[in-house]
Amino acid sequence: MATLTSTGNALSADPQASSGTVYAPKTGNTLLGVKGGDSNYGDKVGAALALADWDKYKALYMPLEDQLLAMVNDPNGRQNAMNTAAQGVGQNMDNANEAFERQARGLGLELTAGQKAAYERRQDITAGLSRVGAANMAGRNHDALRRIILGGS
Repeated sequence: MATLTSTGNALSADPQASSGTVYAPKTGNTLLGVKGGDSNYGDKVGAALALADWDKYKALYMPLEDQLLAMVNDPNGRQNAMNTAAQGVGQNMDNANEAFERQARGLGLELTAGQKAAYERRQDITAGLSRVGAANMAGRNHDALRRIILGGS
């Protein structure tokens, strides 16, 4: 097993060594700028590692946490999710109605005024119920996601 030694500002493996220990040189700087041979070398390296970890956390994870918290704490988030879901269902229903009408015209079918009124009424009821169902589901999903992000279940 190679020994890790510090050279300049990086750790390197010493292929000639047989132990797997990490050691500091008697002089020079280590990976974290702590002088080798210092009586508090371990404490200083530990502190430097903790500081490096904190800096990485602040740079990488804290912005993500802030975004999640902003999303969770958005007072309009639930309503926006519900509106988006309802609009998506409405658009899909409109597209399905247009496709049905194109197909009927392509087959040379024409609905009577009564049939057309009944079809439109049925489609309006179905679209309305679908929009409400999608909005309710989006609201529940938003609430569940909020609980999960905030650490609940």
